[in-house]
Amino acid sequence: HTHTHTKSEFPSVLAATTNRRLQTQIRPAPPRPAMHATSSSATATPTWLLAVLVPLLLTSCVEGQQQAPDASSTPGRVGLDLDGRLVLSDAHNTTTLGALLDHDEKQDGYVQFLLSATQQQATTIALLQSIVCRDEHTPPPLQQLPTQGGAKIEAFHIDGISYLALANQRNDTSYYVPSYVYRYNGSAFQPHQSLPSVGAADWCHFSIGEEHYLALANHRDSSEQIVPLDSVVYRWQRPTATFVVHQTISSNGATDVHHFQHANTGDHYLTVANLQGAFSTLYRRNSESGLFAPAQTFAVRGGWDFESFVIDGLQYLAMATAYEASTIYHWDANTLAFEVFQTFDTLYARDWQWFSTDGGHTHFLALAQHLNATSPGLMATASPIFRWNGTLFVPFQSVPTVGNHGWTWFSLTGTSYLAAANFRSDTGPDIDSALYAWNGAAFQEAQRIRTHGAVEWTYFQLPNSNIPHLAIANMLSGTQGFGVQSVVYQFNGCQF
Repeated sequence: HTHTHTKSEFPSVLAATTNRRLQTQIRPAPPRPAMHATSSSATATPTWLLAVLVPLLLTSCVEGQQQAPDASSTPGRVGLDLDGRLVLSDAHNTTTLGALLDHDEKQDGYVQFLLSATQQQATTIALLQSIVCRDEHTPPPLQQLPTQGGAKIEAFHIDGISYLALANQRNDTSYYVPSYVYRYNGSAFQPHQSLPSVGAADWCHFSIGEEHYLALANHRDSSEQIVPLDSVVYRWQRPTATFVVHQTISSNGATDVHHFQHANTGDHYLTVANLQGAFSTLYRRNSESGLFAPAQTFAVRGGWDFESFVIDGLQYLAMATAYEASTIYHWDANTLAFEVFQTFDTLYARDWQWFSTDGGHTHFLALAQHLNATSPGLMATASPIFRWNGTLFVPFQSVPTVGNHGWTWFSLTGTSYLAAANFRSDTGPDIDSALYAWNGAAFQEAQRIRTHGAVEWTYFQLPNSNIPHLAIANMLSGTQGFGVQSVVYQFNGCQF
């Protein structure tokens, strides 16, 4: 897989073997938003090259400071100690940023430092970006996962162990293909359990108390026509460390299953978006039986995705649809149901992603626009973001995407990111997907990654580690068909 990227704003560590101290007084420049990611540990920088580069690189830090001084920042020092380790120091302490990039542990140690750095340290670190985040080397993916028409990767933890659930939609001849749960063994994800699925479109993990569940959306069993097909809720069984069937749920071309706990009632709900038929369904859990039963239907054709969120203590539910306008519902305490709150004149929408910035004070909804609304034979080339104005969501920004199938939001070192899963262009499915970083005023492109019929990104961290990972579900390749692999990437301090 080709993996391309723009220059990152966040450095990975650089150190050199030297027997002399190089240190210079600097004043930190303000950090710029960009990618903080990678796929695996970086390659060690040759000692001979560092001996040439380090003095020049330290000078470039000073030059960068002169171009963009920040009078409000506390001066910091950057240099090499007597053991050849790169250090940052301020008025309060001195921090060693790892040693030579000889092995994974030292790289991971730097990433851990970066993610836990104070704002003052992070500001100083930003000066090093032109030194340590370089375009010459692009790390390979952390792991490639066999998939058959990959439709979703769901990450979750049970009892301190990390798992990935992969939804396989189809191979080149059939929709009757199993989906898999992978278990992390300390160095890689390995197959743990095979679960029957039919045209799987989505996995959703959720927990209620000590119980863990996986809900599966079965989409279709034939290329000819979508017919009613049950979806399944699985329950984790601790004695065998496997999932067993908890219940089945009626669905008709299900494309999404979503769990949330109601902010106003405390009840647990599952939503199922049905592409076929006249409605999608909201299921409420019966606290006595533990089973989900229909609670409300939404008379909308072409249901594709549900997203739940809370603003000012009120529960909302957004629905993206393929054939009609997309809708936001809010909870009505009088009718004890979700009622229409706001509609959006969008067609061929695939996904809603809600998120907030500024400590939860500013709210956004990003919509993945898949097909061109006026020429549905063509792929959409932009997806809209809406911002909450205190009363409604209003247009905020149009982001360039290509057949966007889904948005994923995550926050990294205090910066918000949106990852777009670009499914295909008008010429084929082997295209770049993109990560966009919040720069304080808008989202700007931070990194591109080659994908193949990308459906959705998943952001996660492994237990006992806060190192970020991104996994992409690849469905289709122009050369490998539905047998293209899905991919897990790891953040190395500069990029994924």
